[in-house]
Amino acid sequence: MDLARSIQEVTDEVVLRLVRTMHRETGAENLCLAGGVALNCVANGRILREGPFKGMWIQPSAGDAGGAVGAALNVWHQLEDKPRSPDRSKDNMQGSFLGPAYSNDEIERLAELIKAISARGTGVLLVEHHADLIFDICHYVTVLNLGRTLAAGTPAEIRVHKEVVSAYLGG
Repeated sequence: MDLARSIQEVTDEVVLRLVRTMHRETGAENLCLAGGVALNCVANGRILREGPFKGMWIQPSAGDAGGAVGAALNVWHQLEDKPRSPDRSKDNMQGSFLGPAYSNDEIERLAELIKAISARGTGVLLVEHHADLIFDICHYVTVLNLGRTLAAGTPAEIRVHKEVVSAYLGG
């Protein structure tokens, strides 16, 4: 039994089903992938060969960061009315370096922006590791650890959850 091959085959089938379902439900011609599984070259090859999309772009920031980049771009383009003007002749990202760390003032401005968007009735899904930011702007928090829900509840509940404190808050 080849465990790695078996896992790869299952991964391929799950990814193909997901992208086909997404295509059927959205009608989108292009696919953008982010996150750790998005860097699976074998699955990506199958998407290119067997999938329904005309184009595919893979965000090179693996893990949760890829989802956060996509969520941030969606807020910027869709909710803040900043037009998207892709230049298909070059790589506008210019590699996978995504910039410097953010100052506390910048984080506070982001928190205020997200609160304002939420107050307009728009749901916000935030993938972030900055605990104070999360606790400040969210009404409900789900903490994941290695793909499993570690805790879920209000920020006050999460702050005192033993496993969360041990794993993430340094208690």
